[in-house]
Amino acid sequence: MDHVHASLQVAPQMPHVLPQHDTLTGGARARYNIYSNPHKALRLALGETVAAAGRVDTHDDADVARLAGQVRSLLLFCRTHLEKEEEFVHPAMEARRPGSTVATAHDPRAHLPAGGDGHDRP
Repeated sequence: MDHVHASLQVAPQMPHVLPQHDTLTGGARARYNIYSNPHKALRLALGETVAAAGRVDTHDDADVARLAGQVRSLLLFCRTHLEKEEEFVHPAMEARRPGSTVATAHDPRAHLPAGGDGHDRP
């Protein structure tokens, strides 16, 4: 296992599970945090791309092309994530608990590069 992925092992305290009050028994029970794992993957992809940018040899056209491809893939990954979250996750949350997405509500276009939808970028 390489050093980057070794640090991503799930901690025993399971941070992707949040406590939730059980109204039937009056006690606390665990509730799965749907945001945790996908956003860990997003942060990993962002970090790896930033690290690759720091290593790129700007005088090597093939190296620059690889980085450009990685950036394009990252943008597509982020765009797809936003679309799925807005299309499926947030409506399901709102159906279960109206108002639950107010804190996370946003216009996905705000995440796109200035001046367009990202398709016009190299």
